[in-house]
Amino acid sequence: MLITFALGWLIPYLLGLRAYVVVAWVPFWLLTSALAPNIAKVMVPPKLEDAHSVTHRSALRRNVELFMLLWLYFVLVILLNVVIQGAMEDRRAYLSGPLAWLEPAFVAGTETTFVGISEIVLANSFIGAVCFFPLTIMFWAAFQAAFRRSHIKQLGISRSVQGQGEDDDET
Repeated sequence: MLITFALGWLIPYLLGLRAYVVVAWVPFWLLTSALAPNIAKVMVPPKLEDAHSVTHRSALRRNVELFMLLWLYFVLVILLNVVIQGAMEDRRAYLSGPLAWLEPAFVAGTETTFVGISEIVLANSFIGAVCFFPLTIMFWAAFQAAFRRSHIKQLGISRSVQGQGEDDDET
């Protein structure tokens, strides 16, 4: 995902669309998102697994992966917000996330250094992931409970099918 996002920005920039990169990255990102999985499968083929001996991920690993995905999501949202706010020249400060509403030190301005912006983005994205992680777990549990199927399965041949076959043999 990060590679396709970076290529979505890099390709129009290298093609000479420097002034229009803010708008042109969307179609290039969609194109790279469609092509990257196929190229990745050729470059690094997936491992085949036996369907009967599938080892499931532990709950801890699933939760860590979910937390990291939430954190990455918040980083991308905040960076996209900074880019959009930076395109508007009348704004002097960029809303950097949830902590910016509580403390003005977490607002990245035009005079903020790259290291300062990195710290602000890191702190805001981490707080966003920490806040939304339990909500995501509860939502997923509710979703699974709502759509859980019955574990009872009936296997066998119905009597009507057996009866038809016996009648055909007798006639």
